[in-house]
This record gives sequence, structure tokens and C-alpha cells, in this order.
Amino acid sequence: MIDGASQWSILFRIVLPNSAPGLATIAVFCSLAQWNEWFHGIIYMDAPNQYPLMSYLQGFPSGNEVGRAAQLVVAAIPMLCLYPFLQRHFVRGLTFAG
Repeated sequence: MIDGASQWSILFRIVLPNSAPGLATIAVFCSLAQWNEWFHGIIYMDAPNQYPLMSYLQGFPSGNEVGRAAQLVVAAIPMLCLYPFLQRHFVRGLTFAG
């Protein structure tokens, strides 16, 4: 024990705040991996109208490259919205480690 702190106090006041940058990185990578997963949506869903966005875009016919690029930009918007909320943890981890 550190100065009379319990194990839970050490966990919540020392360990978790110092590991927040690593946990934020893992959260972003896991979220991105699940967001980009398109094959499981095809396996588990019966009808194409139930597919997740990435599974739908994989099978969606696009006439040209511009249409496909527009689909990919729209699909990337949720992940781009997630990053600003976790950005402060990345910056704090870089400044703390440097």
C-alpha cells in the first residue's frame, strides 16, 4: 500500500490515469476494426436491407470512381468524429512519454 491507499485507490488514482493514452489508442483501433468489418455483416444478416454500412457499401454497385470515393467519405465520417474526443489522450500520452 502507498501511504495508506487501498488497492482500489491505487488503481483508480494512479494506474488508470497513467494508462489512459494506451486505452484510448486501443479504443480507437478496436472501434475502427469493427467499423470496417464487412464480412460478418454478410454472414449474420439475412436480407441486404439489414446489412451494416460497410457490408452494404461492399456490395453496392458504383458507376465510377467519384461515386465510390463519395461512399467511402460518408462511411469514414463516424470514425473521424470519434477521434477528436480521444485526441487529448493521445497528445497527453505523447507529451508524458517524451
